[in-house]
Amino acid sequence: MKKYVVVTDLDSTLLDHADYSWDKAQEALDLLKTKKIPIIFNSSKTLAELQQLKEEMGNIDPCVSENGSVICWSGSWGEAEMVETPGINRDGILQILSKLKDQFNFIGFSEWTSHDLSKETGLTESQASQALDRQGSEPIKWLGTEDELKKFRLVLAQKNLHLLKGGRFFHVMGMVDKSEIIERLKEVYGAIYQSEICVIALGDSANDKLMLELADIAVVIPASKGENLKLDRTDYILAADKGPRGWNTEMIKILKQGE
Repeated sequence: MKKYVVVTDLDSTLLDHADYSWDKAQEALDLLKTKKIPIIFNSSKTLAELQQLKEEMGNIDPCVSENGSVICWSGSWGEAEMVETPGINRDGILQILSKLKDQFNFIGFSEWTSHDLSKETGLTESQASQALDRQGSEPIKWLGTEDELKKFRLVLAQKNLHLLKGGRFFHVMGMVDKSEIIERLKEVYGAIYQSEICVIALGDSANDKLMLELADIAVVIPASKGENLKLDRTDYILAADKGPRGWNTEMIKILKQGE
């Protein structure tokens, strides 16, 4: 019998776009907990942010931060916590970006205080401080044109970096992404459960696309604004509602169909 593992984006997916709450998904979260199905947070958030959120939500499973740049294997099966950083470290990214400031118009997180980021996002200053504590990526607010953005992408690629569009910011990072954890989870949990693993992935943004393409079951959460994410596969689910409400409805449907 297949075992489920859930991999989910957070902002505008499991967490509400406006207030970052997850209460509208609580029914599905409780059902997953009852069935002992792991919930892997896979986010652009920092490890510090995820660790606090995991504590608040009672989540003890592994997590992936900074769009795949940091992986934390927490001890949900009795092992000690282990952190991997497969991407280029942030200091190296900042050195490259500093040389591009004269050519392109953008603001990086490294230029903001926690107060600045709080005003930009609605986070508290304490939350903003955690969001600034990065290890493998640099989020930026793009201020240039679309044509300039294309040139910026090309320059980054020449330096072994790439640009991902998130819900609020672009993320400059090494050649890693949120999809790489899918096969790792199948290997790890397949060995633990001695069973075939079915990965359910949920997300709403361009930086979730590859993760959703590789998942066994893909759920696209409608965009908080603009067009919904479209996948190359045809068998994905488009949730009926945005944010945690849509997350809740589709997760319950999937689990009931799998009974």
